[in-house]
Amino acid sequence: MAVRINTLPDKKAIGVDWDGDVYINPPLMLLPVGETVHEVSLLDADIKVERIQAAGSIQFSINHNRDEWPFEFALTPTVSMTPSGWEEEDGPTVQWEEDDISLVEFLAVSLPTFYFSDIFHLSPVIIIWLSQRARYSSIRIE
Repeated sequence: MAVRINTLPDKKAIGVDWDGDVYINPPLMLLPVGETVHEVSLLDADIKVERIQAAGSIQFSINHNRDEWPFEFALTPTVSMTPSGWEEEDGPTVQWEEDDISLVEFLAVSLPTFYFSDIFHLSPVIIIWLSQRARYSSIRIE
């Protein structure tokens, strides 16, 4: 069951997965390689939570072959999806709704699902973020 939250749980995230829409209609990730651009399905990239987490945020990364794009997601003091150690304009772009947008923008409109442990069971906590900087409306009812 989806739960809307305003702060991250005290427990650290233990897993991450693409938004369900990515599996239904996988977008292409555009990777510049020299003078050419390689098109790969976003599903060919791995998304993983980093083992070491800072309090109040979630560190995760997207990897394809030997390329890695780390991120930090936080809800406070403001909602943010920040590249860690690289600049947004230097990262890949994603073909989404007939437009090419940065990977950071894509994650703002198609936020991943983060998983947190529970003493008795593994329960997903879906963080719904309607980004003010997103160019696309993204409303998810679960």
